[in-house]
Amino acid sequence: MTWVNKNGAAGGDKLRLLVVEPGPALYRKSLFGALCELPDVQVSFASGMGASADWAKRHCGRAIEFSYKDGGLAEAVEKFREQTGASFDGVLTYTEAAVHHTNELSHLLGVPVISRFRDRSIRNKGIAREKIARVTDAQPWFRRLANESALKTLLKEELRFPLIVKPAEMMRGLAAVRVENKIQLKAAYFRASNADFWNEKLRPRFEDISNEVLVEELIEGPEYGVEVMVQHGKATVLGITKKYLCSGNTFEDAGHCFPAPDVPAKTRAQIEDLMRKVHAGLMIENSLTNAEVRVRENKVYLLEINCRITDDRVSDLIEKAYGISLARILADLHCGRAVDWAPPGKVSVPYEIRFLSTEKEGRVISISKPSLPKEVEYENHLACGSLLYRGGLEGASRLGHAIFPMGHWKAHADNWTIQSPTHWENSTYGSEPIFVFEALYSDLTTLFPLFKKADGDSLSTLRRRHALNPGAHFFAASAERRELLAAAQVLPLCVGPQDPLLNRRLYLERSVESAHFKRPGKPNVLHVLSLAVSDAAPKDARAILLRGLLKWASRQGFNTLREVHPTPGYAIEANHLKSFKEYYEGLLSRKYPEEFYTVALELGGKAKGFVKDYFHSPVRLGSELHNYGVVIEYDLRQLP
Repeated sequence: MTWVNKNGAAGGDKLRLLVVEPGPALYRKSLFGALCELPDVQVSFASGMGASADWAKRHCGRAIEFSYKDGGLAEAVEKFREQTGASFDGVLTYTEAAVHHTNELSHLLGVPVISRFRDRSIRNKGIAREKIARVTDAQPWFRRLANESALKTLLKEELRFPLIVKPAEMMRGLAAVRVENKIQLKAAYFRASNADFWNEKLRPRFEDISNEVLVEELIEGPEYGVEVMVQHGKATVLGITKKYLCSGNTFEDAGHCFPAPDVPAKTRAQIEDLMRKVHAGLMIENSLTNAEVRVRENKVYLLEINCRITDDRVSDLIEKAYGISLARILADLHCGRAVDWAPPGKVSVPYEIRFLSTEKEGRVISISKPSLPKEVEYENHLACGSLLYRGGLEGASRLGHAIFPMGHWKAHADNWTIQSPTHWENSTYGSEPIFVFEALYSDLTTLFPLFKKADGDSLSTLRRRHALNPGAHFFAASAERRELLAAAQVLPLCVGPQDPLLNRRLYLERSVESAHFKRPGKPNVLHVLSLAVSDAAPKDARAILLRGLLKWASRQGFNTLREVHPTPGYAIEANHLKSFKEYYEGLLSRKYPEEFYTVALELGGKAKGFVKDYFHSPVRLGSELHNYGVVIEYDLRQLP
């Protein structure tokens, strides 16, 4: 399928360029927008990422949607050609996941290719290392672990620690970690082999991301990014980027500076020579690439190479420092036009990007605008209400970033307030991460539909209870969908065993007055007055919220938690019972598989819910509607 006209652009006066995967808007919108604004280029894009690529349609209406599972990119482009008669002069991607798909499509279309190799070596770091080893020894000792058997073989050998363990494909440093011994190495292997971005789920989407893990020697020394332009196999170093890493055992970037101000001439010459060898070893033909190197004892070592333009908004720094358009260079490279440009010898001032990061998990509840010099471009990555979650992996989450001339600002995250969850765990239904939080007063309007559906409470009642006790409301939220799943009203009350009036108010009307807080003695019983669940929630959302309440109540020093557990009237009919009392007696003997029997056991404690009381009364005097339910009691002293 060679669709490029021999006489020039496939579309007449304009070059027709296909961008495969426009990528996340936060990092790529400026580059994609610049490509679409080139006057002599007509851009189309193809994406198999679903709705996450919809932002690109605001810049370009020519979209090819496909699935990586159903025949892939080439089939979709062929169908697009048949329907529209369109052809392309070039194909490019700046998204790691799509690199080898794009390269293969370029071979099929007869347009400039990324690499003459048509295998996974331009995406798989392990395969790339083996090919690079044929042309240079300037890389760390490494070992590819294709499976658990390879791990067992490696663990039998004498190893020199510390080592680095990381996924062999993609993941932008996710799960890359320093290990000090074989126990840590084994644990890191299993994390790396299945690492994925929890909010993107790339592995099931692409289906071809290898579970292979790379173990390599740790090279101590300053780290740099190397930005390279390759055309017709000739590699030219555009510039060198200084990298700043987060503290700790992970290798996430805290920021970048371009061009790096601290690279001696001899080191620069080594880097340029190494880049020529590496690109020749991978047979890279046409691309902007990004390599990562470290310098130890005056020798440059290659850490990895990415066959696409640099990430993390470093392209913005290059354009500002050099005054060039990388979109122009990309379009010309991948459409076969000669790029007549060389990097300048000097720049007036380097530019930096710094990321504001946190190791906390939880909910962003406030962001105050930092005091910024006029030279600083600042952008938040999250908004109030956003949930921070790392899927159980170490490291930091990015809150925002700032771009500025070197030395004009010092980034910090003091203007962010993050509320840590009281509890979180994954749902067993789809492994959805669920957080449990204390509700703020401002949350009540959002929570109200859940409570209203559960027991008809008014918003004014919720607010009154919140005023009586700020910790009176809790909710569970999906970190993945950013939706509320469940909510509960909880109140610490001094409740005597012989208090029928209070019991009636709690269990039937669910109405609490300020007088209930004035009883003598410290409240040691936490009452869950209602626990409501949304229709969209997974089946165990209710149990997860209750487990969070149990842990919170235990930490607060309560001895007992009692949950008012309404039971649908059809439970009686379903079990062919004559009365609710008979159902209650069955609950006492654990005849029915109700979740409250085991919810506390799942926390690792000995406490278990048991039926303490039951109620069966009309909702209102004279009403034919009946209110069924039981009171479940948990002994918090048995929790770990």
